Amino acid sequence: MTITAQNSTPDATEKTALKNIAASTPVFGLMTSKQVAAALALSNKTLAAWRSSGRSPLPFLRLGSRVRYRSEDVLAWLQSRMCSAASDAARGPL
Repeated sequence: MTITAQNSTPDATEKTALKNIAASTPVFGLMTSKQVAAALALSNKTLAAWRSSGRSPLPFLRLGSRVRYRSEDVLAWLQSRMCSAASDAARGPL
């Protein structure tokens, strides 16, 4: 993947990747854990740990034994994590 100068920030790259994956999901914009993990550069195990511990406010749907994420929820969660200054970055993990 080539990143152009105007989209070289990680936030822009992550949002673009997430939008591309979300656009390719045919059913109601639902994403699998694997797709979300890839878009956020996380592992499936991290997402599973967040779900089981309730550590992250990233909403998900449980459909039987399957877990899905709505693309708009993932984008909203990602936007809520945006830091505008060094003091915001110091607020700590999740």
